Amino acid sequence: MENRIDVRKFLAANEFIDQMRKQNLVFWTFKKERIVLLYYTLIQFLNVRVGIYLCDIFGNTHLCQVSGNIIRVIDGTELRKILVQYVEKHFPKNSKEITASEILNLITETSRYSLEKNALDFLPHIEGITKHDSKEACFFFYQNCIIKTTADSVEEIAYTVFENKVFEGSIIPRRYRRKLQRKRGEFKQFVWNLCGRERMRYLSLMAAIGYLLHQYKDPANPKIIVLIDQIIGEEETHNGGTGKSLLFKALSYMRNMVELSGKKKGSPRFLMQRVDAFTDIILVNDVGRHESIENWYNYSADDFTIERKYKTEVVIPASLSPKICMTTNHMIKRPEGNSSERRLQEYEVSDYYGADHNPKEEFGHSLFYDWDQLQWQLFDQFMIQCIQVYLKHGLIAPPKINIEKRKLLLEVGVELKEFLDEKIEQGQIKFHKKDTFDEFRKGGFVDARYVPRRNNFTRRVKKYMEYNHIPYREVPADKKLYIEIITDRTVQKESVKSLKDFDIDYKLVDTDNKITRMFKQLNQEK
Repeated sequence: MENRIDVRKFLAANEFIDQMRKQNLVFWTFKKERIVLLYYTLIQFLNVRVGIYLCDIFGNTHLCQVSGNIIRVIDGTELRKILVQYVEKHFPKNSKEITASEILNLITETSRYSLEKNALDFLPHIEGITKHDSKEACFFFYQNCIIKTTADSVEEIAYTVFENKVFEGSIIPRRYRRKLQRKRGEFKQFVWNLCGRERMRYLSLMAAIGYLLHQYKDPANPKIIVLIDQIIGEEETHNGGTGKSLLFKALSYMRNMVELSGKKKGSPRFLMQRVDAFTDIILVNDVGRHESIENWYNYSADDFTIERKYKTEVVIPASLSPKICMTTNHMIKRPEGNSSERRLQEYEVSDYYGADHNPKEEFGHSLFYDWDQLQWQLFDQFMIQCIQVYLKHGLIAPPKINIEKRKLLLEVGVELKEFLDEKIEQGQIKFHKKDTFDEFRKGGFVDARYVPRRNNFTRRVKKYMEYNHIPYREVPADKKLYIEIITDRTVQKESVKSLKDFDIDYKLVDTDNKITRMFKQLNQEK
């Protein structure tokens, strides 16, 4: 039996060489009884027989191996391994013409030139598509098929009929199996719990998950998705363990994700060096109290620049750049104006999970790590549902629970809020700007190091009024020395005045003087 197998291998190997000869791919010749490498023919052999190409990705060229519709990015070391395995598999071990051992010796002796960049630059080029989603459709690449999801349909597509090539790094490392029975998986229950088991919060968060999973990105309207605790601790203290990070990390089982620490360290120039052309989502985990969202606007909306030490810079167009999500225990600082409202979507997470109750205790095992096939099927089904909610409705504004109060604490400060709360409870409706500032500064309400400047203090008082929906005005109109709360009594006290309201002897020549005296009287009443 062994001899018969050897004969078959021998015949197959020699037939393989005959096929190479017909394709003009024999990359060796004999000169003076020595084997000589034909460099360009080797390049052709690598392309036609081994599937080696040069792939252009965002202005940078990469070695890759193409098999069917799958592209695998490789480096020089992997190329050598692939070539060795190919030769050992297909070339004869015993032959009068040439053996696998002789071919490998030849390649090894010449690899300094034959397998280096200058020679490999002669390989054909293909263009690599890193993102396949359109505005109306989303694609998930599983090991056994491609799932195309639209707002109203879910379709299975074979790789053999898919119109584009797919990078191996984009393939989800599991098989897709459609689950027809209506059953709530553990992850779906986990998300429901995070939303306080409220339907509108649940749909809103589903849409946010769908937005992050959808690779299509409108550069004119990018959003940074933020998860923050619903409960505000005393003086905005830390309230971790509510499931925020676990929720976002679930996305890494569907898309390529890079996680960054919210406590940025090191050079900001190389902050994104772990991000690459295939990254779909960036998770900034546990953003610190002093971080400003403004520092992330350019990563979200502009062309995305990746700088690595001693390597070529990569620039990803804004429409193909990663989407950004964040978790935080504090309200993230932001500039004034509506730019933050346009670029930011914040979702409050309930206190269902915490120090005394976690998902492992609830489900009896860890999410993801201890799942069986059924839970993965239900997880995939739920993620596809999230995509459909987003494609159908877009991002859904979440109900506000404590967001406005957090903004108040962020922009006004706990100490000033409590100071103004007490004043208003005592019935004070008129605040002299300078006197109120001096009272706050000298009254020990806040450490002297953190007392704001006077102009900033006045701005914070106005913010306090605005966040609490308290109507106010600055009086008098010319000097604006006071901030006065407008009450019903204030409105009733004031009435529209005309010339008839003033008892002044009428003279044609005295009209200018009469108007002057009227304005003086109005100012005195203020």
